[in-house]
Amino acid sequence: MITVFTILLLSMCEGAIPNLKCNNGINSTNETTPPFCVMEDYDKRSLGPMENKPFNISVVVKIDDIQEINDHKNTVELGMVLSLSWIDSRLHLVENSSSWVIEDDYLWTTLDLELLDWIWTPDLDILHINDFRIKQIFETQEWAVLYGSKRIWYEVPVEITLNCPLFDFDYYPFDTQICDLKIGSYSQCDCECRGAVFYNKTNERKLKKGVNKRGKNTALAKNY
Repeated sequence: MITVFTILLLSMCEGAIPNLKCNNGINSTNETTPPFCVMEDYDKRSLGPMENKPFNISVVVKIDDIQEINDHKNTVELGMVLSLSWIDSRLHLVENSSSWVIEDDYLWTTLDLELLDWIWTPDLDILHINDFRIKQIFETQEWAVLYGSKRIWYEVPVEITLNCPLFDFDYYPFDTQICDLKIGSYSQCDCECRGAVFYNKTNERKLKKGVNKRGKNTALAKNY
C-alpha cells in the first residue's frame, strides 16, 4: 500500500506558504487574511485530543469511467473523483477574514491548497493500488473548502490502476469479475473511514480488445 494523501500534498505545497500561527497578527483584516489560524501547540502530525472516538473521515468515490481492464496483469484502470471530508475542531476560525461567504445560513470559504500544509490531513491508503495519477490539463484540478463547522472538504479527480487478484476469465464471456476498492487510513490513529461509491453509467463504453489467458481475442465488454 502507498500513502495517497502524501502524494496529493506534494503536488499542492509549492510556492510561499503564509504563517498561520494565531499569534502572528493574523486577525488583521485584509483581502489576503487566511480564514483560519492554528495555536502554537497545534501538531499536524497527530489528531490531538478528540471529543468523539473514533475520528470519522468521510470518503466519497465517484467513478466516471472504467478506462481499461488488463486480463494479463489482472488490473483495472479507473477515472474517478476522490472526495475527503473531516472536522478539525482545533482550528481557530478568523471570522473577520474577507474570504468567508454566507450562503443559505452556511458559512464557508474556498481554501488555497497550500494552507493544508499547516493542518492534520488523512494519510489515506488504497488497497492493491498499482498506480495513482492526478488528472490535469494545464494545472491540477483539486480544490478544498472550509466550513464554519470546521469541516474540511477536499476533492480531486484522479486516475488509478488497481491490482485485482480475484480476476478469472476462464468462463468468459459468462464470467463475473470482482475487484475490491478498499480505502482506509495508513496511520495508527483511532480513525474510521465512512463513505460511498458511485458509478456514472452514462460514461460506459466498450473497452479495447485484449487477449485472454487462452490466447483467444476477447472484447472486454463494458459490464465488468
